[in-house]
Amino acid sequence: MRLLREVKLLDGQPIEEAIKKDVEEIFNSKKILCKPLSINLSHEIRQDLDYLSYLANLNAGKAPVISHRPVFGKLITYVKKFIAKATFWIYQPLFEQISNFNYTVINILNKLTAYLDMNDKDQLHAGHIFEEKSEVVNDKSVDNFERASIGWFYHAFEQKFRGSEELIKNRQSIYIDYIRKAFKFTGGKVLDIGSGRGEFLELLRDEGIPAIGVDLNEVMVRQCRDKGLIVEQRDAYDSIAAQDDQSLAAVTAFQVIEHLNPGEMWKIISTALVKLRPGGLIILETVNPECLFALSNFYLDLTHRKPIPPSTLKFLLEFVGFKNVEVRFSSLLPEKYRLKGNDSNIKKLNEILFGWRDYAVLGWRR
Repeated sequence: MRLLREVKLLDGQPIEEAIKKDVEEIFNSKKILCKPLSINLSHEIRQDLDYLSYLANLNAGKAPVISHRPVFGKLITYVKKFIAKATFWIYQPLFEQISNFNYTVINILNKLTAYLDMNDKDQLHAGHIFEEKSEVVNDKSVDNFERASIGWFYHAFEQKFRGSEELIKNRQSIYIDYIRKAFKFTGGKVLDIGSGRGEFLELLRDEGIPAIGVDLNEVMVRQCRDKGLIVEQRDAYDSIAAQDDQSLAAVTAFQVIEHLNPGEMWKIISTALVKLRPGGLIILETVNPECLFALSNFYLDLTHRKPIPPSTLKFLLEFVGFKNVEVRFSSLLPEKYRLKGNDSNIKKLNEILFGWRDYAVLGWRR
């Protein structure tokens, strides 16, 4: 029995624990990276382990005792069986010890195989996640780069084609009287959608009228914040939908709706009616397609979708529920562009070719 204990114990540890410790040390010291096993190889290992499990149990009592001698075979077999039974108690502990050792080794091999299978699955899963995350990171990097590039492009575009900030403030100042009236009646704040460089927000600040702006362009938003203006980088509809019902004195959008599709336009206008207080105002300014000079320059801006006739936008506001809707034209072309002459046909031609470049539709909530 002392021999059994010595075989079963290594440094005071069971064989299974000792082998497990050795395997773990090998993995840790050499930093083995388990490569995924193929499905066929994993299946073959499982078959071999099943066969080893079958062979592991050594039972001396079940060992076949036979003889091939033709004459004395039966006698020899009888004597062998007698000797086997008589000496069974001597060899049986050794067979048990060997069987236990076999089962221990097979158990360890089974655990290692299970570990390798699990490692394969983890690595494959991690590989898929890594590929997915890499694609997402790459896509995000490209998206961020494109957004930044477009942001700077549009900022430069406005500087060149929109006009100076002072020029735009001068043009937009014609709407301040309307805003004063709405603010005096409602006491709410103004939401300026597509605030751009912040010209209208600065006019409102000068009047002491509380206002917030919203724009998707990060460059524009940063420029407005540098001026001390309150501006969020957010989608137009999300920004107006986030406002409390009946909390706004006015909703303004200068040169914005031509960037929207009909569904987006409908959602913003109909939501504005809910967010405005009674007596509140909506102002939507856009390019006037009835002026061919303005229409010819409409697609200078690559983000423009389609021009909107004044009568269409006026009807949309009335259909949604705004009252006292009016159209106000602005930005008349300088005289130097107009045809000379007092003939009525010349006047009509000037109106069509070189008339008002912009218009705004104004509607009230009652």
